[in-house]
Amino acid sequence: GEARALELAQHFGRAPKGSRLDSIIVSELRRTQETVRPLANRLGIPVIVVPASDPAKAAQRALDENRGGRVLIVGHSDTVPAIVQELSGDEVPEMSELEYGVVYVVAVPRFSRAAVTRFDLP
Repeated sequence: GEARALELAQHFGRAPKGSRLDSIIVSELRRTQETVRPLANRLGIPVIVVPASDPAKAAQRALDENRGGRVLIVGHSDTVPAIVQELSGDEVPEMSELEYGVVYVVAVPRFSRAAVTRFDLP
């Protein structure tokens, strides 16, 4: 977990200033907060905590508070598909509890359909 957190900080923390994350949203569970802490510290951005039991709230906060910005949402195998679906309208397959490196990039434009891309990190 700690190695993955440092890798996340290195990967997203290297982005040029105009392409950096604006905010990070996580659940109230300690492991999600610890996963993003090195990245949030590196970028000097806030970590917003939402209930894991309400994936729609995570999606809504991302849209309401960061329209036009870049937001990292770190969830769980049972919340990530629902968050991606809330953001995009696309049905997303369930995830196994053993899938730790799944990253979805969801682009939500103002006037057209959202685009979803899935990456599987090592």
